[in-house]
Amino acid sequence: MRDIDNSQDIMDSRDIIKRLEELTEEHNDLTEAVSDALEAVNNVKNTEGPTDLDDLDSATDEHETAVKALTDWEDDYLEDWQNLESFAMELEGYGDWEHGETLIRDSYFTEYAEELAKDVCEMSDADCWPFTHIDWEAAADALKMDYTTGTFDGVEYWMRA
Repeated sequence: MRDIDNSQDIMDSRDIIKRLEELTEEHNDLTEAVSDALEAVNNVKNTEGPTDLDDLDSATDEHETAVKALTDWEDDYLEDWQNLESFAMELEGYGDWEHGETLIRDSYFTEYAEELAKDVCEMSDADCWPFTHIDWEAAADALKMDYTTGTFDGVEYWMRA
């Protein structure tokens, strides 16, 4: 799945849910690998009798590799994961989040409102009078009464409430 970022004009809540699940699973797998590798190191250290240094080196290398993989993942994805999680928590109580809600970037909302009006009102001649004289910003502002907002990585998105 492609990354989700705040430059998108339109998003679907199901894509956010899916990406969050992917990131959570990746993080959990990497965290578990670190834990398992540490347990292996401790098992080698706690065996009765003299410690086999080759086994200890191997277990230590595996642990270091697992820690590096987790650290690399966090460098690449932790901030995105936290931003998505915060955004989802802000909006998941509204509309039909789990089954799919359209999220509209604030800077795109006027264009979205115009397209919605054309679709809903069957405006076949939308490129002529009186439609070319409509104040679409005012129409979009009026439409926002039925929407709620959430902030994703510093950008405001609108979702039907």
